[in-house]
Amino acid sequence: MQHTITRLAILAAIASLSACVYSPVTGDHLDPDVPLGFHGYASAAGATVNIEAFNQSSETWEQIGSTMASSTAVELGGKSLYGWSTSVSVNELADWECYVDSDCSIDAEGTYEMRVRFEEEGGSLKRMFTFDHESLACTLEALNSQGKPLVESAWDCRTAAYDQITLSYAVVW
Repeated sequence: MQHTITRLAILAAIASLSACVYSPVTGDHLDPDVPLGFHGYASAAGATVNIEAFNQSSETWEQIGSTMASSTAVELGGKSLYGWSTSVSVNELADWECYVDSDCSIDAEGTYEMRVRFEEEGGSLKRMFTFDHESLACTLEALNSQGKPLVESAWDCRTAAYDQITLSYAVVW
């Protein structure tokens, strides 16, 4: 419970820097049979948030969902932010296997990966900021032990692919 509260507090603070996605994070697991929930903050009321997945077969980003941010502001870090959430049923997407395998086929045991990115239409950044478990821990360490400001901590601790998440899909027969 404490980890969840701390995680949400840090994410809310980082969200005040720009639009962000706080769930899921890189390293989380995907179950195509369970709707995948996405949650974040936009910088504008009613902003459209687009969700794209990387099609490994065509090597293109394709929109798999969209939602609108709330019109009710949440004050975080002196800024007004607008929560959003939606879910996508991965196994209901046309040729969903192409998002986890370049041959569009799940025919062997192993771990497959799905890359997802997010955009707030008209937002200040092209892509929304995302996290992995390590970047959250690093940000906490930088804030608590090193006394760095939040903006610097979050930026220093970002992952190599801070504008997208990678979800794992394990197949075992």
